[in-house]
Amino acid sequence: LPGVPTMQPRGAALAARQNLGRGVQPPTRPPSLQGQQRYPPNTGSVQGRPITWADAGGPVLVAQRQPAQRPDDNVSSTMKYSIFVFNFIFWVSGCVILGVSIWMRVSKTAQLEYNIDRSLFAGIELLIAVGCIIMVLGFLGCCGAIQESECMLLLFFIGLLAVLLLQIVAGILGALYKPQIEESLDQTFAENAAKLSGHAQIDKDFQAYFRKFEIKNKCCGLVKGQADWGKNEGCTCAKEDEGKDACKGSIYTQSCKDIISGFFKKNMVIVMGLAFGLSFIETLGMVFSMILYCQIQRR
Repeated sequence: LPGVPTMQPRGAALAARQNLGRGVQPPTRPPSLQGQQRYPPNTGSVQGRPITWADAGGPVLVAQRQPAQRPDDNVSSTMKYSIFVFNFIFWVSGCVILGVSIWMRVSKTAQLEYNIDRSLFAGIELLIAVGCIIMVLGFLGCCGAIQESECMLLLFFIGLLAVLLLQIVAGILGALYKPQIEESLDQTFAENAAKLSGHAQIDKDFQAYFRKFEIKNKCCGLVKGQADWGKNEGCTCAKEDEGKDACKGSIYTQSCKDIISGFFKKNMVIVMGLAFGLSFIETLGMVFSMILYCQIQRR
């Protein structure tokens, strides 16, 4: 402008310091321009001319203020590590179930020792599937908690929900189809009873282990008592010190089927208690995983 001397950058900085020494304050940066390199309109005046940002030493960057973090935005360490420990134990139990089930399925020694035949393979294969599911869910829960992964925690929640629904459906179907289940068990007993009168090597192996079962549980035969053995020697004497001739009139009269059925009926309360306890643990796992999931989302 005519009549206004031009000033170089160094001179501008010197003039700004002189102005500050005289009590002249530089213009205030508007809040809308914080964190941005913009020159505001000229404000104020010194010696008859407007004050610019160049007079104050050039543009100044003002750090943008970060919003304060609320206490409820933090992820609970207690919740995170509790879920991790719970799922680690869950994962280890799945490994044990899977390992034992595979061993019982492929080991001939285990099948002979525990009287496992092909009719029980379906139950063992079901245990293998249960072990795999528990291992996968435990892995998702551990990694999701320790890494604070929303995706893994959500998959863990969905998996537990699916298992819980399957348990409920299985309980309802078991109550509805109870007669059919009992009929299937009777058929399984009859098939195994036929092995007591057989002469094949696999039948003889079964007979040897079934004699031990008779001695331990004081029973004779599987379904029809002594008649199940046919012409084979079977049915333990009621008194161990009696000779073979006395065995004909002194044998256990109760069939082993009654012993086995009574065992299942006696322990049905325990089985139902375990099922309800497992359902309660699964529900807790779902609740805690969803709480941690929501905490991670709010962060």
